Amino acid sequence: MPNTLSKTAIGSRIQEVNQLESEDLCLWLVADNGYRDARVLADGSVAALIDLLYTHAIATGCSWDGWGNRYCFEDIALADKRFAELRSEDDVPEGHIATRQGWNPIRRQAVNPQMRAR
Repeated sequence: MPNTLSKTAIGSRIQEVNQLESEDLCLWLVADNGYRDARVLADGSVAALIDLLYTHAIATGCSWDGWGNRYCFEDIALADKRFAELRSEDDVPEGHIATRQGWNPIRRQAVNPQMRAR
């Protein structure tokens, strides 16, 4: 008799794999890409903190290919506080002075199917 897994067991295993992938992404962002901190949010997405030339930024919707949105703060303590408060990639942290939509080819293609991932 073949070993079959229930849909629940398969779904649970997929979540475990996705969690490990996200944790690897966090390590890579900090170790190899200059981010100060990165973490997996409650919705399973990844957010990260990076110090830019004049501001301190929170990047949400991070992937191996880029980030979805970046929110810039003048005050590093406020950036750290808002980073700790994030729960999903759709959260918009209060107190940012600028925002930018990032280059994430997967997200861009979902929003505009005419664009192809490079």
